[in-house]
Amino acid sequence: MNDRFASFASSMEPVMPSSGNAVPKASTIAVARARKERLLETLRTASGARLAAAVAGPLVTFAELLEAGLPREDRLAELAMLYREDCSVDFLRKSRFQWDVMRDPALPVATARAVLDAKPSAWEIRVLSGRKDLTGKELQLAAVGGRARARWQGKSGGEYAALRCLPAGWLELTANGVDDEIIGILRNPNCPEAVVRRHITGGTARVRLHALLATHRRTLAIESSLIVAARDLPMTDTATLPSRDRVVKVANRILAAR
Repeated sequence: MNDRFASFASSMEPVMPSSGNAVPKASTIAVARARKERLLETLRTASGARLAAAVAGPLVTFAELLEAGLPREDRLAELAMLYREDCSVDFLRKSRFQWDVMRDPALPVATARAVLDAKPSAWEIRVLSGRKDLTGKELQLAAVGGRARARWQGKSGGEYAALRCLPAGWLELTANGVDDEIIGILRNPNCPEAVVRRHITGGTARVRLHALLATHRRTLAIESSLIVAARDLPMTDTATLPSRDRVVKVANRILAAR
């Protein structure tokens, strides 16, 4: 009876893990720590292709790369940083390779979306609109936000109004602003014919010119009488951007082609 109780009691005692079970875990941590130290040493001392390979790896964060003083004028390292999914928008915008990398479809979509969320310029939106992995809605929101931001800063927003990602309905509703914004809308390939017709006899030569250019480029069916009126009616011009002579030339070119 005592033997049976002793056996039962011994079976209820907690089983402590052997020291051997903890060895693989400690070993794994030590290996990872040593690998990270070697990587950091590589970041401090290497250059060229070897440094670029270390920069592109997943064992280091983008913040750690910046803390290590990279890219240290190393072209390959800078490019490797630009193509990381955690690349910061600020780093991309300051990079000497910004123009080339922004146009590259291989730029991670996460970076492209981060640019759209970080007060993008009209040029950035125009470049990113050529990608297949961004939705029209994302681009439109960025363009509308950019135009609103420009207007709030006292600018025209014309560069944003010219972006082809904006739909015709939005362009028609907003085509009543200052000349620079109207010109941006007239340059937009989605600009409705009604908007072109509305401004083709506008008071300033610059607005008339862009309405005539839209008519000519897109072969819009605007009456010849309006073309003649755009050419002959009085218009105001500026010394800095004279457009009157071009208005006459474009109008005559449209009429000659009919």
